[in-house]
Order: sequence, then C-alpha cells, then structure tokens
Amino acid sequence: SCKCWPHHKPVYVSAVEASSQPWESRLTTVGSLTAFQGVELTSETRGQVKQVLFDSGQRVERGQPLVQLKNSVEKAALATAEASLGLARIEFKRAQDLLKRQVLAKSEFDRLAAELAKSEAVVAQLKAVLAKKEIRAPFSGTIGIRKVDVGSQLSYGTPFATLQNLDKLYLDFFLPEQNLPLLKVGQTVLTTVSAYPGEVFKAQIVAISPKVETNTRNVQIRASLDNPGEKLLPGMFAGLAVLY
Repeated sequence: SCKCWPHHKPVYVSAVEASSQPWESRLTTVGSLTAFQGVELTSETRGQVKQVLFDSGQRVERGQPLVQLKNSVEKAALATAEASLGLARIEFKRAQDLLKRQVLAKSEFDRLAAELAKSEAVVAQLKAVLAKKEIRAPFSGTIGIRKVDVGSQLSYGTPFATLQNLDKLYLDFFLPEQNLPLLKVGQTVLTTVSAYPGEVFKAQIVAISPKVETNTRNVQIRASLDNPGEKLLPGMFAGLAVLY
C-alpha cells in the first residue's frame, strides 16, 4: 500500500540580503526646558514712568531702551554741575600757568585741583543717576507680558516684565548615578514635547553635575538645543533619550 500526502499549495518567500545596522543604546527619562538667558526686568531706582518703549511679546536687542523714568530734575542738576565743572577747569588751567611762573602758592593750586576733582565727581554721579533713569535691555531676547504703563510709579527692584533669550534653550534632567559611566559632554539627546507630537528635537549634553543628589541618588544633566523660530518655550515638559 502507498501513503499519499495531502496536496499543499506552494509557499512563496522573498529573500533580502542581510546587512549590519548600528544599534543606538538609549537612556530614557523626562526633563524640562529652561531659558538660555532669562531675567525679570527691574529698575535700579525709584521714579515715575515717562515712556514705555516696548510692547508685550516684542523682540528687543541688547542695549535697546525699554523704559524712561522722569528725569527733568536730574537733567537740570547735571547742567548746573557741568557749568561748574567748566569753570573749575578754566581756573585750574590758569593756576597751572601761574604755578609754572611761580606766582601762585602751592596751597592755592592744590585747592583748585581739589575743586576740579570734586566737580568731576559730581558730574559723573549725576550722569550715573540719569543712566539709571533709562532702563535698557541687558541682552537680546523676547519681552514677556508688560506690567507697567506711563505714569506708573516704579519702585526699586519691582519687576515690570520678563526677558527671555529663546534662540537657544537648556534641557535639564536627572538620571540615576549608575548611568554616570555612560554619560559625557557632547552626547546627543533626542527630545520630544507634547505641543509638537511626532517631531524630534536634537540637543547636546553641555554639563554634568559634579555631585549626586543625596535624596534621590540621581545626577543632574544639562543639554542645550537650538530653537529656530522660537517654537519651544521655557517650562515645557520634555520626554528625552540620551544616545550612547
């Protein structure tokens, strides 16, 4: 007798040439974005606001005037002081000529020199006060919500807006201490934020904390990333993967 196998349909398979692909190991965690540069803008002196020279959300450049406080009293005082300085310089120059001709007592020459130095100091002090009456941007960046208007009384140290440099951002995160041997400055970090699902942003580690947090046994790491178009904002929560 003969055993017959049941009929089977042919099976078709496709073949692909094998090749090696690099495998990137990753350390995954979460972190937050912080400003590359960020400050609360305040005044170094008291005064009434004469002009507000910016709008909320405006891009400003370093040194750009932002707020002008009333300064008429200081301007008048400076004009008087500069007039006195001019006279003191004339008298001092005359005294130098008389001293050379030995027709002026040295004590009188010293008195006029002291008067000149005093006048110069008064002018320098008033110029410094006037400079504080004009608040300028300490660096280029984007102004936040404006909290000051013309006529407002601005007190010393009271914030009137925030200034953030968003061209670059820092990405701060923590990893367990056992991962330290796998970390080094310059490593690539891939990060995502919920505001842009599916989009991956590339950062690089710029600093690793030299100490381990005693409570968590984690080490803090900071990466930096470019932010073209200022899409990302400080404070955003980020998922990330460190490639090693």
